[in-house]
Amino acid sequence: MPLKMFCDSDQHPLPTVICDQCGTRIETAADGDCRWRDIAEGDGATNLYFTHKRCGATLLHARGGDEGWSSIGLTQLPTRLTEALKVGPLPRRLQ
Repeated sequence: MPLKMFCDSDQHPLPTVICDQCGTRIETAADGDCRWRDIAEGDGATNLYFTHKRCGATLLHARGGDEGWSSIGLTQLPTRLTEALKVGPLPRRLQ
């Protein structure tokens, strides 16, 4: 499970992305990617995999190589989720 809930030092819940390859936290969005097998429109859905940038090639190799995979950086994921979930415009302070 690549998403887990941890508590910060003030005991506030903090969703955290876990690398599917090495099993450790991805500390910053700049350090990670979201990967998935390519699918044709109408073929349904595919699982997402979260990796550190340094772990991505190992994950793909373990799953048959890098052909047929796509990815985006974790820095792009919040925008894509906002669009997919129809959150609407973000408050200025969050843009």
